[in-house]
Amino acid sequence: MKFFLLALSAILISMPLGSRELFFFSWLGFIPALKIFIDMEGMKNNFIWGWLWGFFLALGAGYWLVHPIEEFSGLPLPLVIVLTALLLLTAAIFTAVWTVIFKLLSRDNKFSVLVFAFTWTGVEFIRGMIFPYYPFGFLGLSQSGFDPFLQLAEAGGIYLLSFMAAVVAGLLFKLIRSKNPKILIILAAVLVISTAAAYHFSGRAEQEWAENKRSLKTGIVMTEISQEDKWEDENIEMNLESVAEDTERVLNQGAEIAVTPETSLTFDFVRNEYYREKFLGQIEEPGYMMVGSQIRDAERGGTVNSYLLLDEEETIKNKYNKNDLIPGEVIPFAGLAEILTGREWHSLNPGVDKNVMNIVSQQDKFEFRVLTCSEILYSPPDRDELTEVDFILNPSNEAWFGDTNLLNQMWESARIRAVEMRTPVIKSGNKARGGYINPRGEEIIVEDREVLTAGAGRAHSSSTFYQEHGDYIGYLSLLMVLIFIPGFRLLQTEY
Repeated sequence: MKFFLLALSAILISMPLGSRELFFFSWLGFIPALKIFIDMEGMKNNFIWGWLWGFFLALGAGYWLVHPIEEFSGLPLPLVIVLTALLLLTAAIFTAVWTVIFKLLSRDNKFSVLVFAFTWTGVEFIRGMIFPYYPFGFLGLSQSGFDPFLQLAEAGGIYLLSFMAAVVAGLLFKLIRSKNPKILIILAAVLVISTAAAYHFSGRAEQEWAENKRSLKTGIVMTEISQEDKWEDENIEMNLESVAEDTERVLNQGAEIAVTPETSLTFDFVRNEYYREKFLGQIEEPGYMMVGSQIRDAERGGTVNSYLLLDEEETIKNKYNKNDLIPGEVIPFAGLAEILTGREWHSLNPGVDKNVMNIVSQQDKFEFRVLTCSEILYSPPDRDELTEVDFILNPSNEAWFGDTNLLNQMWESARIRAVEMRTPVIKSGNKARGGYINPRGEEIIVEDREVLTAGAGRAHSSSTFYQEHGDYIGYLSLLMVLIFIPGFRLLQTEY
């Protein structure tokens, strides 16, 4: 029975990752799992069953990893499944560790909402720090469909959303377990206070946004090219012509900058002069362009995933090489794969610089930061320095992932990033969800190609609280788990 209850729990918690309107399923999903672990005897049992539950959770958030690992590596499918399972089992260890910590701090099997919320958030925070290759399925991400919690991202980022979701889930569990109607009053108070705080933040942001925003005509190009067709050598010219046609059209319609997906051009734009000139020769309308290309890393050898800014003279003005790589771009357990296949496997090189780009349009200067594809899943590590950027640009190629919940995780992460920094996000992608997100997290979806008169500029005259203070919720949770809660339990025992 425990097996099925934990599987059911993981399914409920994971469902909002595919559809944000189901955010409350995450609250309900913890109930069967908490019942099992609060009553379970023995740390070994807690760890083993917690590891299994963690695997179910990781599977719900990352089952699609089979696709990019298979496509990028070319490994046989059975080996890909093994490597993916190893990756998910590694991520699941953090949930197993949580069950042990939670049990140690739950004296006499008594459930504490705050112990649950702080331990869960603290372990998520640790996972994000020491296992960045798996930035998927954070509890806070499941709450993007609940606007009062989404708006709190300005105050504490995704870990504040995780903490609030854990508080609500814990109160629901305690209500069912104790049947104490006072818990219902506390739950209502939490929701009312958080809603009031959220709308205070968002109301102030809306007012400043109305005063500060400037218009930038942005041409967003979306493509629908399968991963198999995208990287075939014989399709380079066909893909090139398609992207050039869409780029020319949005520039012709008045776009001041044309934004194309990640790796929109499947040749080395810097070194391959023939295809570069063929692409540029099809674009007559002047304007800024953002194009993606995997280019040769001259200093280190290998390849980087680059996103290039071309000015109105069609010369490269700036470029950003993706810094944070995920499985598929990096082969997980590459040593094991080499032993099993007898082949040497190469990953992409991570970029180093986190440069801010800029364009000048009608005497107005716009600064922006690029977060390539999965980097939108993380809050930028230099967020405290991005107080002057006018928008975040997120190009992606999501054909790797198939029609899975990763597409929704990417989009909802972009909404959270927009609220965290009260800065617009512009997203262009291949087989992805794309469009424009304003600083309040409100969206305009683009499905093909479209010119939007997008508002650019921050909805905050200075840094948001989250930009200034970062993941203090994560550090506070660790402090509570390591010092204050154990100390309080010790005092209870002695006195």
